[in-house]
Amino acid sequence: MKKLAFLILAIFILVLIYFNFFRNKPVVSDNKIQKNIKEELGVKLPAESQNIYNIYSYKESFNRYNSSDDINTVLPEEIAGCDRNSIPKIMEDFGFIWGDNPPGYLNRRKHLFSPDEVLMIRELLVKYYVCRALSAKNNNSCSELPDYGGTNGMTVARYCRDYYSRVAFVGFMAGKEEFDIPCRDFLSSTWMKTAPELNPDIFCAASKNGLPDLCDSMKGKGYDHLKDLCYSHFSKKASDCDKKWPTCPVLVKLHEGIKKSNPELCPEDYREICSAYIYGKNEVCSNLKEKLIKTYCSIYSRVQKDEEEWLKKEEENQKAKKKTIKKF
Repeated sequence: MKKLAFLILAIFILVLIYFNFFRNKPVVSDNKIQKNIKEELGVKLPAESQNIYNIYSYKESFNRYNSSDDINTVLPEEIAGCDRNSIPKIMEDFGFIWGDNPPGYLNRRKHLFSPDEVLMIRELLVKYYVCRALSAKNNNSCSELPDYGGTNGMTVARYCRDYYSRVAFVGFMAGKEEFDIPCRDFLSSTWMKTAPELNPDIFCAASKNGLPDLCDSMKGKGYDHLKDLCYSHFSKKASDCDKKWPTCPVLVKLHEGIKKSNPELCPEDYREICSAYIYGKNEVCSNLKEKLIKTYCSIYSRVQKDEEEWLKKEEENQKAKKKTIKKF
């Protein structure tokens, strides 16, 4: 009787393991890039896991895509230069080809993009999401990005929210926001992490008067000892900015462009997202999306070539080992 009970329990455990491992097995979406990883970490992986997309697909936990045509639009391969020609496809590669590994998953494979290339893609991706968020005047779309890993402890999602808060805060100072939420978000962002602690009610009330008058509006509010610091960080003119705080001239130029509803007055790197914020249309983000996909595909093509060369060398090494064994 005990043997039968033990056998039933063992079968039950095996069934649980089977379903837990295979029920969400991702679909192989690319057969061009493969790598033999049989012996990494001393663990022999099953044959079906040889393709990098079969180890783990970020798409399994990335089911929050915006359903709009804008984000899911696929660029023709002849334009993009590869089949990773949409935002969802780029995100499928996150944690394997580029980016950070998801929490709880073994780093079975080295990332194929260089650190500089990862930063480049991250910047372009975040900028595109910020553009869409600003067109809607809320940062909800930032929550669609991975909220782990990142550079200097800043996750991709957090970077997106902080980026958004910078522009939205300027919109608040320019009289384009009804509530002071962007101001409070800006105060808690990484851009202000080294700033002295400020009372949000006082700071945001002063900010509502506009960037040129922000520091003047703080007078007599208990922060007079910080007036020089305030004027050097929230200056009336870009030339008055503290060079140690590069965000200052950006804020000045953003304020001018948003206040006058003229994207051309915004810093050059911000013109698309200024347009999205001023006009409330995400169509202007299309250029950012196309630049992201083309840049990604350019790097991906190099990665594909490197992988093919690696596979060829690995195959040659395996043949050489077999010949050596035969001699003995």
